Amino acid sequence: MSKSVRIIIAVLAVVVLALPLMAKPITKSLTLTEPTKIAGTLLKPGDYKLVIDGDKLTVEQGKHVVATATVTWEHMNAKSDTNCITITADGELQKICFTGDDKALILGQ
Repeated sequence: MSKSVRIIIAVLAVVVLALPLMAKPITKSLTLTEPTKIAGTLLKPGDYKLVIDGDKLTVEQGKHVVATATVTWEHMNAKSDTNCITITADGELQKICFTGDDKALILGQ
């Protein structure tokens, strides 16, 4: 393999490895109408800012971080018509879907 081909492969490898680092966090809003747990932390009803950075969710209220969780994305068959949440029987937030998105955020997996 020639030296120039090795250099090109090395540069491509660096770019591919750096792409996830350049991805910007996703910011969404969430309004809770009842007390809800996120990763075991009980949140009161109110408006929250969600910051999704890779597999990490940070929940903020005002300037304060009130909860963090590990998350994954689940593809849905169609885009969601509305924002929706799924809460377990014990009040733990399990899933969030966002209007116009064809994927849902799954917490704790």
